[in-house]
Amino acid sequence: IYTVQIDSKLQDSVRTILKRNVRNVPVVDDKQRLVGLITRANVVDIVYDTIWGDSEDAVQTEHVGEDTVSSKMHEQHTTNVKVRDIGDDKS
Repeated sequence: IYTVQIDSKLQDSVRTILKRNVRNVPVVDDKQRLVGLITRANVVDIVYDTIWGDSEDAVQTEHVGEDTVSSKMHEQHTTNVKVRDIGDDKS
């Protein structure tokens, strides 16, 4: 499982998601505890908001990806999350 640290730069997280061709990457703290999840959809939203923001006239291209993952994380309550223990996979 590929993870990113909570203080990783966004550009590194995007690189991990695209290079590994995964849909989401767990975000962990310095003790490797799960603190969140970053998805491809999150990446698209973050990049869009970083470049265009609320106004299409306000285009920002400098420092895209320099923010940390934690600066863009927001609380989201999720229920019914499916978990699969790959250690029990017999295939």
